[in-house]
Amino acid sequence: MLLRNVAVVVSTAALFALPSACGRKTDVKPPQLIAPEAIRELEATNEEEGIRISWERPNEYVDGSPMHDLAAFRAERSTAGGPFQTLSKVEVTDRDRFRQIRRFRLLDTNVRPNETYRYRVVSFTLTRHVSAPSNIVEIERVIPPSPPSSEVP
Repeated sequence: MLLRNVAVVVSTAALFALPSACGRKTDVKPPQLIAPEAIRELEATNEEEGIRISWERPNEYVDGSPMHDLAAFRAERSTAGGPFQTLSKVEVTDRDRFRQIRRFRLLDTNVRPNETYRYRVVSFTLTRHVSAPSNIVEIERVIPPSPPSSEVP
């Protein structure tokens, strides 16, 4: 009988110890607070090969806490005032590196002269939490002039 009472006490103690030994130790945050902050400084420039867009890496979640699980970016393009469509996905592969990429770049070579393009970028985490879209940049494709020749007469 004594052995049975000891077994009941030990099992009861183990049941009470389990909930405190596993699970999250911090407050659970709502999904809208653990999305990456939106990219605010998307830029676009005409280059000889096409239009280059560039943006700074987001380092925080919407709630301001540091972000360590940035997975990728989705660059989107709109032509002739139409809806945005995915242009390219840019994977983030340097999460574990000491020196991480600060500015990402993407070259859109599928452009035509005198046509206007609009771009935006969204970022997402490894757990697929998606940021709000970046600022929208609009640019007309203009082929930059060639540099002057450096021939000596």
